[in-house]
Amino acid sequence: MPPVGFVAHHQGWYVTLQLRIDIHNRFSAHENRFFRAELDGIGAGFRIVPGGPDMAHRTRLEQVVGWWRLIWSAWKKSGDTLSERPRPDFLFVNTHLELLVFTLRRRLVRGARPRVALVNFIVAQNGRGLSSRLRRLYYGRVLAEADLAFCHTRHDLDLYAEWYPSGSGKLRFQPFGFAVDPHESEGAAAFETPTEPYLFSAGRSSRDYATLIGAVEPLGLPLYIACDKASEIGGGGLPPNIHLLRDCYGAKFRAYLGGARVLVTPLQPVEHSAGQMVVLEGLALEIPQVVTEVPGIVDYVDQGRAARMVAPGDVGALRQAITDLWASEGNRADLARRGRSFFEAQLTRRSAWEAMTAAAEEVTLGVKTLTPPARKGSIAGPRGGPELRPDAVESTTEGGDDGRPKRTDSAW
Repeated sequence: MPPVGFVAHHQGWYVTLQLRIDIHNRFSAHENRFFRAELDGIGAGFRIVPGGPDMAHRTRLEQVVGWWRLIWSAWKKSGDTLSERPRPDFLFVNTHLELLVFTLRRRLVRGARPRVALVNFIVAQNGRGLSSRLRRLYYGRVLAEADLAFCHTRHDLDLYAEWYPSGSGKLRFQPFGFAVDPHESEGAAAFETPTEPYLFSAGRSSRDYATLIGAVEPLGLPLYIACDKASEIGGGGLPPNIHLLRDCYGAKFRAYLGGARVLVTPLQPVEHSAGQMVVLEGLALEIPQVVTEVPGIVDYVDQGRAARMVAPGDVGALRQAITDLWASEGNRADLARRGRSFFEAQLTRRSAWEAMTAAAEEVTLGVKTLTPPARKGSIAGPRGGPELRPDAVESTTEGGDDGRPKRTDSAW
């Protein structure tokens, strides 16, 4: 049991504790330094455990190889984590494969019973055939093993609760969070982007580029699409005003996104989550947006107040929305401001981890916890407890000589 106490505050009594939480991710050392700074003051003893394979892939073979590498990495990391003293109270992992490995390893290590949360519980449903039914059964097993599972849209939460009634109590709705990395923004300045105004679109999961191209081609407006596979945008020759960007990641992606007059995210009419990360980054950078109205996106655009929404597959409506924003600086500025305000209020990565930490505390203690406001100029301690130094919420150091992450207990 983590250290628990109570503290009086003029608004009432608050449960205070400092859970020992491990967050397993595949961020770079720089990304984790930035991430660690965001976690300061949330009120838990975080340790970040980096490492793992790069899951980017262009072929099915590369994807399968990546899965096996991820399983092996999770096996090694779970052994390291569960053999340490003190053990964590809670583990956060990103993928279903990691969750299954960690919960299996938890059974095999004597006395190791930390709870495990799956940060991304997404069940892609493409069709209604045998593969779809098997996928649903598989994710039912994943949910049975998890102690918490976070869904990223309200639609997903309701759908999964219907599919998995016995596990519905483990499900939580938590939007994806995003943070603008200043280092990446600085690196974007090194890339040359078009000097003329342009439209921008990106991604490949459940995208509907055929509708986007049909809307933009007759307008003659320059459109840049960041996507590694030409087959995802039709496979044939592109109109002269439409350009494909390959290997557009990191600072290069930030450069093209930041320079766009309008960001367009066309989506197929699917029920599962898709497109949110590009939309989030556009909101954070205050880029006016047009998005397809699908269940997975409405929670991220304030039901249409933070971006223009159009019906799936409607070429005419998409063309009109793009034209309206392209032609009116006032409309673009107003929409961009509303998008940025909504992002700051509900969609930052810091706010996401505050909510997920509170959910972990609720599961661990069986009670909800509240955070009293920190004194001005200070960093709040664990749930209203003593203040923490800015460097007190520590995590991993750089990798050790054996290639595995070194660990420090300064957070605990």
